[in-house]
Amino acid sequence: MHAQERQLAEVLWRCRILYNTALAQRIFLWKQCGVSISRYQQEGELKALRAELPEYGALHSHIMQDVLACLEKTYHAFFRRVASGEQPGFPRFHGKNRYHSFTYKRVRQRCSPR
Repeated sequence: MHAQERQLAEVLWRCRILYNTALAQRIFLWKQCGVSISRYQQEGELKALRAELPEYGALHSHIMQDVLACLEKTYHAFFRRVASGEQPGFPRFHGKNRYHSFTYKRVRQRCSPR
C-alpha cells in the first residue's frame, strides 16, 4: 500500500471512530439522562478532542464536522420515518467495511480584481 493510500485509509478509520463514538454518546445520554444532544453540541467538543488526541488534531476540522453532520442527517431521517409510520431503522454503528468516504466543505472565496 502506498503512503497516500495509508493516509487516506487512516482518515477514513478516524472518521468511522468519530461517527461511532458520537452515536454512542447520543445513545448513552438519551438512555441514562433523557437528554438529546445536537450536532452543534458535539461539534463544540471537537476542539478539546483535537487538543487531547494529536491524531485527530491532524485531521481538518471540516472533515470532522461533516462526520457529525452525517450522523445528524441519519437521526433526522430516522425520526421522519417514525413520524410518518414507516419502518424506521435506528442509526447503526459503522463497521470497518461500512464507512467509505469523507468530505471537505466547499470553501467559497471571493476574488476581486485589483
